[in-house]
Amino acid sequence: MEIDSRTSDAIALALRFGCPVYTYESIMVAAGILMEEDQENTKQGDPAEDESVPEKTSYSEYSLEELNQMLQSAVENEEYEKAVRIRDEIKKRK
Repeated sequence: MEIDSRTSDAIALALRFGCPVYTYESIMVAAGILMEEDQENTKQGDPAEDESVPEKTSYSEYSLEELNQMLQSAVENEEYEKAVRIRDEIKKRK
């Protein structure tokens, strides 16, 4: 599916749904962002195949105590998207 939107809305949607965002090189240059293509850092394919994704991806498998520890760690490490998912799981249990 292709959606035309404002930049802020596109980023918000992409973060929520784990979708890529595409733009033109001219827009990146105008924003002062220069991208160098590096084969080692360029990832293709399914993000679920990323080695950094933990095996336990469903927070429902964790105890409340584990979730609270993970939430604290995520906030300390500024992993706010992860923290939101953990917070939502904690709220769902209350």
